[in-house]
Amino acid sequence: MTFDLRDRCDHRRIGRGGIGRGGIDSDARDLFDADDVEDHRQIGPHEVEALQRPAFAIAARAVRMGDSIHHGLLIDGADYGTSNINRKHCQLPFFHVDIARMIQGEISLAALKCFADVAFEGSFAAVARKQQVDPSIISRTIAGLERELGFRLFDRTTRRLHLTEAGSIYLQRSLTLVAELDTARQEASDALTQPNGLIRITASTAFGVHWLTPRLKRFMAEFPDIAIEAVLTDAVVDIAAERIDLALRLAVRPSGDLIATRLMDTRYRVIASPAYLDHAGALAEPGDLAERQCLLLTLPGYRSMWSFRRGGDTQQVAVEGRLAISSPAAIRRAALDGMGPALLADWMVAADLGSGALVDLLPEWEATAAHFDTAAWILFPSNAYVSRKVRALVDYLKRSV
Repeated sequence: MTFDLRDRCDHRRIGRGGIGRGGIDSDARDLFDADDVEDHRQIGPHEVEALQRPAFAIAARAVRMGDSIHHGLLIDGADYGTSNINRKHCQLPFFHVDIARMIQGEISLAALKCFADVAFEGSFAAVARKQQVDPSIISRTIAGLERELGFRLFDRTTRRLHLTEAGSIYLQRSLTLVAELDTARQEASDALTQPNGLIRITASTAFGVHWLTPRLKRFMAEFPDIAIEAVLTDAVVDIAAERIDLALRLAVRPSGDLIATRLMDTRYRVIASPAYLDHAGALAEPGDLAERQCLLLTLPGYRSMWSFRRGGDTQQVAVEGRLAISSPAAIRRAALDGMGPALLADWMVAADLGSGALVDLLPEWEATAAHFDTAAWILFPSNAYVSRKVRALVDYLKRSV
């Protein structure tokens, strides 16, 4: 769906200043003949009647790039639908959206993002804290959106907001639209700028503390225009709903519709402190653990049976212990304090093994409480555009292994 700058309707001008704003900037003036530019109002089949409304500004942009013209739509200050075209045959792709009011300038992209945030957070106050604005601003934005649409998006109670049936339907459609516009902005921005902006990444608490966080200082020094928000949790995060750019997960192979790339292989080790070995003695084989008070992780399987593999030899050992903890980090702390043998991942104890603070009790054996051949994976939403900033972080994390 295109419009040609040589098509004429009644007198409106196109330039960096916008459509219908009464002027064309000097960068675009010499690209076209005067009569090629002055007479414009119609874009494709859509009449754009309200382009000067502050809520949603749409403008055409033409910028000289050598012998070609870089052009596109500016929507709320972001560049969409950009491409290169020949100098004298200037057709501009129209970024089609399903919501006609958005094209007409009645609904802003910011209002749609605000609506999605409120739907996920469940309150105006939570979104206001996230955006560091007064809650009344969020409330007025939603009220204005409801007025434009002609129906209520939320049922309001004293404790929480709930989507109406109409609001739920509208949310699903608007999420797709917002994602497409964000992708268009990111693609255009990536072509013109150095990696910048916010990256939201999630990982398990232990992996985030022991592996991810120590690597962020150097990355952020290398990319000073990138900010990182790390969501460290042992709960399974809905990447799309939480607007996560990438997730780090530990598994044999991730399931679901996410795009996965292997970060590194992981291995588990049975470790203990030198102080523990001084009074309890070393292990000769995995079966010796049955006679020890082990430090147990309170996950299914981890507190009752550990498996070992060496070449073609596989053994399973029933383990017991008086101390069971839900946190791998706390298990490590107890092992450092000499409280017994523990089964922990190599990425958590590598530094301790290197310093001698912990000792690998069975270095010739692979160990696990669940599965052998596990790995750390980087996951992306399957329908997401991977921006330069995210690619920069992924490349850095892979190099740091």
